[in-house]
This record gives sequence, C-alpha cells and structure tokens, in this order.
Amino acid sequence: MRYLPQLLAKAFLAAVKETPDNKQSELIKNFLRVSEKYGGKSYLMKTMKEIERLDRKERGIKQIALHTARPIPKKLLGTITSTFHKNDEVEEKINPELIAGIKIVIDNEFSTDNTLKRKLEVLFT
Repeated sequence: MRYLPQLLAKAFLAAVKETPDNKQSELIKNFLRVSEKYGGKSYLMKTMKEIERLDRKERGIKQIALHTARPIPKKLLGTITSTFHKNDEVEEKINPELIAGIKIVIDNEFSTDNTLKRKLEVLFT
C-alpha cells in the first residue's frame, strides 16, 4: 500500500520527535530505505519536500519566492525582504516571460501577481 507523501511526512516528523538523538540516524536510514522501496525516488523526493514544508511551518518560517522578469536591484531587494520576518527564506526567481512587475508566492499557497503578463492576460481574456 502506498501512502500519501503528506501522511508519511507527518509520521516521520512525529517519529523523529519521539526518537532519542543516538537512534535518529537509524530512523532516517530506515525511512529512506522504506520510502524508496515502496514509492521510488520521485515519491521519496515528494515526501522530503513535504517534510521540509511541515518543518518550516512548525518553526514559523515562510518560504517566499519573488518572481520577476529581471534581477531586482540589491537596494530594492533589501527593502522588499525587510518587510518579511528575518528567518523567512526569500528566493529570487527570474522569468523573462513576466515582462515587468513582480509576483510574490508565499509557501506555494498564497500569491500576489502584479506582473504585466498577468495584467495583459486579464485584459485580453
């Protein structure tokens, strides 16, 4: 039976909390072995991403992606990143198809899209 990566990630994090430090490396080895055996490498990667997401959420850290058509000047990037919590993970992603503007995505869940590409799509659809 194959479990959803979200369920396996929750179970793994719960097990890590209950396992003494000297036994955690064994726990991790078993987790990797079982995940790869029953789900393959792509399943393991999905589960690992879910573990990272849940761990960040538990520690109150947000993953923020700034999508722009061109690199953001350092001074402006500093101003933008200062609006977020100092522990948040801010990543700049360049996508020339956006033409201009910025799209901010927080934890792959919430986003605000102020790009010219989006405005043109709204205008012509």
